[in-house]
Amino acid sequence: NKDEIFILREPKRVGPAVTAGSVWDKRWTTRGPTGTSIKALDPKDLKTFTDWRDHGHPREAWLSTPAFYENDRLFAAPLLAPQSSCNVSLSYTRIHTGLLGSGC
Repeated sequence: NKDEIFILREPKRVGPAVTAGSVWDKRWTTRGPTGTSIKALDPKDLKTFTDWRDHGHPREAWLSTPAFYENDRLFAAPLLAPQSSCNVSLSYTRIHTGLLGSGC
């Protein structure tokens, strides 16, 4: 849609994997089963969601979202397909004003 602007995290700039219950990428509070880890959704795993385009977000946006993995196998991608056993919420609320200048 020409009337929309997407602001997204670069997939290559996201944080390293963390265990469930930790904050991932300094932004996402995670809750999930013990033994799962959270990292960015892998491109090969995005392909398993045949309807990802129906959500209206660009591919790069999905590749910077948190996904739960168990032994390097996708367990859940809660922003794409919500599940009761795994969830994430945005916890990053600080706005970086350095780019906006001191008058803001």
